[in-house]
Amino acid sequence: MTEISEPIASNPLKRDGTHQFQRLAQALEEDYVKIEDRGEQELLSYAARLAKHIQYYNQENIPDGDWSVFFEADDSQPQKALFLGFVRLLSLLHEFANGLTRRHLDYYYEQVLQLVKEEAEPAQVHVFFECANGLKEKYLAQGTLLNAGKTADGRPLLYELAEEIVVNQAQIVEVRSQFMESEDFGRRAFANTNARIPQNTDEPGPYWSLFGETQLVPRPQGGGYEDVFKPQGTRTMAEAEIGFALASPLLALREGQRRITLVIKCPVDRLPSGPGTFDELFRAHFDCSLTGDQGWVKLENALDKTGTEIQRVSA
Repeated sequence: MTEISEPIASNPLKRDGTHQFQRLAQALEEDYVKIEDRGEQELLSYAARLAKHIQYYNQENIPDGDWSVFFEADDSQPQKALFLGFVRLLSLLHEFANGLTRRHLDYYYEQVLQLVKEEAEPAQVHVFFECANGLKEKYLAQGTLLNAGKTADGRPLLYELAEEIVVNQAQIVEVRSQFMESEDFGRRAFANTNARIPQNTDEPGPYWSLFGETQLVPRPQGGGYEDVFKPQGTRTMAEAEIGFALASPLLALREGQRRITLVIKCPVDRLPSGPGTFDELFRAHFDCSLTGDQGWVKLENALDKTGTEIQRVSA
């Protein structure tokens, strides 16, 4: 069984917004108005004040004392214990009376609208795992129990993994946002490159436009305006380097020499013509790198110098 440690709060957001339950009017709550809202002490005080108005009469029909003597006596007197028992039994009826609104709603939803209650679903949480010092990776099978302490009533609170996971030393150290301009500007891509995530700290990280933003500004032109790119020193995003990454268990290679062949297909009518033209164009626009234990490793001789690995193939 695995213990769940306290999470590291590094989220820079200060507000969590408004959720659905906060938008519900308080006056619509089922316990907003109670038919009987008096508790035990209120009922005892009420009975003590009322007792002096309940009088005894003698044989001549003349008032001769009242019930206030019962409440002036010692608390250990049997009559006061009997009355206290009655008040506590009365509180059970108060709970029944105050549940009228809830029973009315249940009747309306279940009997009139014929709605069926959904089955209970187990709670779900997101758990962050981190390898201990000196541990490269750890395999956790599906169904592994995680100890989250105890519930409010003292019962053990356990969660189980929904799927297997291999915890390793990999970490997210950088997040980038990409923004693509419209077709009118050649679909030029821009990206944020300075959004590094702080590690193991409560200090908020840097801020940036999560979904990117346009790098165009209006400029007066012929009595109107036209959009142009911002000057280099005023842009909030840098021009992005477009690329792609491939991941596969077949690429989990270790010692020894390896030869990896990657085939890229594109329409023939969009390829340059002429001997060696496509070869030179490919080398000018592609850099190949592999991931290693220490990060990305650039391959200097990713392409055969003779160009035999680059071919034009007609469909």
